[in-house]
Amino acid sequence: MKKLLLTTLLTVGFTAGLFAQRQQEIGVHMNAEMGLMYGVAYNSNWIYKSGNERGAVRVRLNRTNLGWQTYSGQNYLYFNSGLFLGYEFRKTLKQNNKFSFYHGPEVGSTYNSSKSTSSYANLAPSVRYLLGIRYQINQRFQVGYEAPSSLTGNFYSQDGVWNGNQQISAGFLNENGFMTFLYCW
Repeated sequence: MKKLLLTTLLTVGFTAGLFAQRQQEIGVHMNAEMGLMYGVAYNSNWIYKSGNERGAVRVRLNRTNLGWQTYSGQNYLYFNSGLFLGYEFRKTLKQNNKFSFYHGPEVGSTYNSSKSTSSYANLAPSVRYLLGIRYQINQRFQVGYEAPSSLTGNFYSQDGVWNGNQQISAGFLNENGFMTFLYCW
């Protein structure tokens, strides 16, 4: 697993280095829901992009938790995380150069596990295609919205045995949209 992660990070780093006049972007990526919210943006993810006005490599780290809780007299240790890699093709809209459209593939997976008297794990690999629009607020800040279409699998294990409880789903614009707030340098 460490070898795969290291190879992936080196590949992304090398690919990002190939861009001429590249721009670095880092920000927060969160579910865009209707209504008002007060408090912590619980389902937010870190996103990093490297590219130029024509395209960018993107790396997204899903919300990662490690915790311990007691529920109905049972103690639970849990861990959740995810990593997605992708590329976005960008096109500046001619009417106003502050707006741009982007689209592109993203692949990755989420992993969830918990342990009490039994251990449970869920692995959800996913292939997504993103459609998005972003607005350049000023030279340093951007805000965007993207809607993913995806093909996702869900595989479950109990006590270390991957069982027959599997699920595969696909859909067009079938997930919540995401708001992205980016700082650029």
